[in-house]
Amino acid sequence: KGSSNGIGRATAVLFAKEGAKITIAGRDLTALAETKAECLKAGAKESEILVTSGDLMEEKIRMELIDKTLEQFGKLDILVGNHGGALVECKEDGSWNIE
Repeated sequence: KGSSNGIGRATAVLFAKEGAKITIAGRDLTALAETKAECLKAGAKESEILVTSGDLMEEKIRMELIDKTLEQFGKLDILVGNHGGALVECKEDGSWNIE
């Protein structure tokens, strides 16, 4: 469920409280809006939060998330992968085989 709730939401709020620029992602836009609101309450600025939606099990969506993060913030220091699924294989070319 990504940053929509639980550990993902708590992690996003913690990073926001510490002053990080954050990208939150998941499939449920309503839940992501709630996560964003909690990050704002924790001290993040509107310009420091990027919300993206999609199924993170899809490689295209993951790559778009990284591209959007780099475009908005200029760099990516930490990536917390908190979506469901199983990593079956990480290939030498950096691509993932996920089930």
